[in-house]
Amino acid sequence: MFTAEFCPLRDEGFACADKVEGAGVAVERLNFDDMIHTFMNMEDLVKEECEAVYKALADFLNRK
Repeated sequence: MFTAEFCPLRDEGFACADKVEGAGVAVERLNFDDMIHTFMNMEDLVKEECEAVYKALADFLNRK
């Protein structure tokens, strides 16, 4: 579950992850401090954060 500190849906993301975990499903969480909801659309400005998302996705997909 990717969340961003200044996203209006951040708390819903946390709640969703909690609910999924409560159902017995493993959840990986990655919250980005100081980021807004659409930070992935601003790759030129927040390259390191976007790369962290891509790496986490690749790691997850390669484990399955």
